[in-house]
Amino acid sequence: MAVYIAEAHARDEWPVGHTVSACDQPKSLEERLELAEKLEVFTTFPIPLLVDSISNSFQTGYSSWPFRFYIIQNGKVMVKGQPCPKEHAYRLEDVAEWLEPVLTRHNQRNESTEKHCESAN
Repeated sequence: MAVYIAEAHARDEWPVGHTVSACDQPKSLEERLELAEKLEVFTTFPIPLLVDSISNSFQTGYSSWPFRFYIIQNGKVMVKGQPCPKEHAYRLEDVAEWLEPVLTRHNQRNESTEKHCESAN
């Protein structure tokens, strides 16, 4: 899942051009929910999207502005994506390396369940 947090480049706070700064910083939860819904609709966002409170409790608690990558399993932080000091970008490989075996096991369980269901019919 992903969490929609405060706008990194809102028009009314830190504008960087009309293609990046497409909206103002939401002033209410309803406005933030609207923006999150637009993200889901216009990008066909592929994973479940949660929305941070208007008081930014997730953003504050996880220092996630402007973005950060975490993998949390059973309430424990398993991976915390850190920016690469040389490139000033995140190493998504850290996330992918952790997810790959987990997704492989998940897919294998699904395939096993499907085969079991087929043989029962």
